[in-house]
Amino acid sequence: MRPAPVDPYTAQAVISIRPDVPPAPDELTRQRARWNRAAEALRLPQVIAGAAAGSGLPLRRATPRLTAAGNPDTGLFIVHARAEGTAEAVAEARSAAVSTLEFLRASSGNPGFGTPRTTFDFETGAQSWGVGRSTFLFPPTATAAATRGGARRGRGFLRTTCLEPRPGCGSWVTIARALVPGRPYVARAWVRAPRGRAALRLALGAAPEDVADGPTVQVSRRWTRLGVTWVPQLQVGSAELDVQVNAPGAVTFDTDEVSVRSPRGKLVQTPRLDRPDRYTLASRPAATGQLRTKTVTAALVGGGIGLLAAAAGLAAGALARRRHEAEQ
Repeated sequence: MRPAPVDPYTAQAVISIRPDVPPAPDELTRQRARWNRAAEALRLPQVIAGAAAGSGLPLRRATPRLTAAGNPDTGLFIVHARAEGTAEAVAEARSAAVSTLEFLRASSGNPGFGTPRTTFDFETGAQSWGVGRSTFLFPPTATAAATRGGARRGRGFLRTTCLEPRPGCGSWVTIARALVPGRPYVARAWVRAPRGRAALRLALGAAPEDVADGPTVQVSRRWTRLGVTWVPQLQVGSAELDVQVNAPGAVTFDTDEVSVRSPRGKLVQTPRLDRPDRYTLASRPAATGQLRTKTVTAALVGGGIGLLAAAAGLAAGALARRRHEAEQ
């Protein structure tokens, strides 16, 4: 008998690889090379880590459950995912496709997902803070732009309330820029706790294994500047900047005048080598079914025949012993 398959629910996400128009004389060869590049990207540690983080699955579960499919000649690259439930499989396929797109865009000098802004004054609202899902933080109870209460400069600032009893709550923004590995990037932010005190720090990075945490500072009602420096280990198309509560307990804190720059001021980025829309998500990730256990009828029949043969052999042996005893 065969055991039931592990992680039997399946899902897929389709990435479209757009050809050049008008096509080059060797466009089909180029398309096949682009498809193979996507397949290689799906196996990279940072892509698998992004798929695990986006779906909430442990890394050891995500690694063997992602496979590539599709036809290189049609320009369609299919990400197959398996998980213990339909929702988990769809989430894994979605996050794996997004991580693959992120790497393909970043490695060709194009930004990934997020906002292109690198400075935030909150004069026009939250400016993409709190959008999407954080790689590093528990989500806050509330985060929104505010204009009453005294910004550090101007009128706007961001107010965040965390009721999470564990450390690790906060607010975040995803910055869409193709950052260069081995180059330092510096984030700065002004923060305060309008009521009481709060232990806060900045974090900047792209994945759990590629992130930098700044020092934790006890802030009060006075505006205090926090900072962190991050040197990416790998090519990335976006980075997440967090203002993180690094102590247990409910807190409310304000953020203003945030920036991410290179040490000399200008943000260094990877040169653009390809069109930004070469790889796109062709359709929404969807469930594709469930792996089934193969029928056990043949195994049962074979086992029954074997038992009958064994019984016949035992009976024949007993009969032979009886005849031998009678002859004696």
